[in-house]
Amino acid sequence: MALEHLTPEQAREVLVRAEDIQRRMDAGEVHSVGTDALLAAAEEAGLSREAIEQALAEVARQPLQKVSAGQLVFALSADKKYYPAEVLATGPREVLVRFMSGGEHSLLPEQVRPARFLPGEKISCPLPFWGWWACKVVKFDHDAMEVTVTDDWNTFTFEVSKVRLDPPKDNEETTRTKLIRNAYLWGVASGGIIAAIVTRLLMR
Repeated sequence: MALEHLTPEQAREVLVRAEDIQRRMDAGEVHSVGTDALLAAAEEAGLSREAIEQALAEVARQPLQKVSAGQLVFALSADKKYYPAEVLATGPREVLVRFMSGGEHSLLPEQVRPARFLPGEKISCPLPFWGWWACKVVKFDHDAMEVTVTDDWNTFTFEVSKVRLDPPKDNEETTRTKLIRNAYLWGVASGGIIAAIVTRLLMR
């Protein structure tokens, strides 16, 4: 994925998320993922490769690694949402998956996202008496295939088959985007690490 494919808001969100992941990495909670062109700017400013790669995977919704048979993924469905599925087979331009809710389908590689359920990752969950809502992963129990999440008020545990991944909204400034923008402006004023990286990116 080239840098020009990221909007300024996405770049700022990537970097905010990367700082959070860096803190989790220091605590031994996050492991390495793929590669991307943002690495050079991030490393110059003191962020590790792994932190910026994971942030890109979550914010830009771009697959940074090829998936393989038997892997748990989020796969694009007819409603344009991504649902948990198992990879059955892969080819040069197709990925055959079986959705955990039932049904097999052949997709393009870019229509499949690795399902890692890392702490802090955002997914959508069907909250009781409320409906689908953006939550953050707290922990993932691979043996039970359950994920515990928080909506910043309460925690909930769902079977993996019950959650989904929503695509990013285009042309809409969400509350999170506004908060990120404000955090970025604060970073500029304080000379923080986020401002340093964004400046490098926008000058390239």
